[in-house]
Amino acid sequence: MYLTTAPPLLFALGVRIFLNFMNPGHADSAPDFILHGLWQGVLLYYVLKHHPWATLPIGFAISAKLVFDFTSNFDTVRCACTLLGTALGVLFTDVLAQLFEQGRYNDVEPATPKSAVPQGQPREPSSRRLRLVSFERSSDPERPSHRHKPSADRTRAAAPSPAPTNEHSIDTALTLDSLPSSIDPHGQLSPLERDVTLLRARASLADSERRRFKEERKWALSQGNHARAEQLAWQVRRYTTLMESFHREADAKVVEAARATAQPIPVPQPVPVQQAPRHSQINYTQPHFQSAQQSQTIPSNGTPLVSVTLGGGRHRKKSGGASILKPSIHVHTR
Repeated sequence: MYLTTAPPLLFALGVRIFLNFMNPGHADSAPDFILHGLWQGVLLYYVLKHHPWATLPIGFAISAKLVFDFTSNFDTVRCACTLLGTALGVLFTDVLAQLFEQGRYNDVEPATPKSAVPQGQPREPSSRRLRLVSFERSSDPERPSHRHKPSADRTRAAAPSPAPTNEHSIDTALTLDSLPSSIDPHGQLSPLERDVTLLRARASLADSERRRFKEERKWALSQGNHARAEQLAWQVRRYTTLMESFHREADAKVVEAARATAQPIPVPQPVPVQQAPRHSQINYTQPHFQSAQQSQTIPSNGTPLVSVTLGGGRHRKKSGGASILKPSIHVHTR
């Protein structure tokens, strides 16, 4: 059961003030003025915590009463005791609220029955990822203190469990040990291909971390935790930069390998033709006995003539028109 300290205090102090007022023989003294101040302080604290819209009217009414008491009787002791009681009322009500509303006296929770699991069937492991949950105090000045917002604490306690966060995941080291061991287990890739594969794997890991921090940032913004959202936004930018740098490095290695493997196409050069020297040319000369000149003359009538010149004489022999010409050369030596 949730305990609220201000209403019981208001009721008890109000009853005491009412009894003193109903007693005709009771004379007002300093303790009575302090009692009035305590009641006003408890009322001011309760309105400040649960009804902030009524804080200004209640504060104005308390100040007006002090001014009226001082101007009517010019009793400084009464005004000082009332102010002291008001301050003490606010202070002690806040202390009691911390003990009973937010302290160990309000941590009793109803026992929930344990889910019965048959002993014969093993319990299946939960598919949800287990992580440490960090309940850090926010340093955001815009966020109101928990001392002045127990209703916000109750709402936060009734809200579902926060998104899983892990303090160690913020400083995740992207090393070779954190990558899966299935990358080239048999060593079939070349060193360059293995480096490119590892860089792609690192980029994928950075992308997964970036998406996880992005989801946690959305949850933090929905819960109003702006300090946590700013921290997660910085992590999103960090892992985005890491992912892009890994991709750029891998692309640079691929381009470098492509340039190294591409060989220039040889351009054929014209081969200069070397002329043989004149003394090495083959000189086909007729032998000494080739003083005879052979000539074939075809006359106008179509009958081939064969002339053989031997020495100084020249003889012509005419062949038949339809017969096949057979060369007949007789060489007479001297």
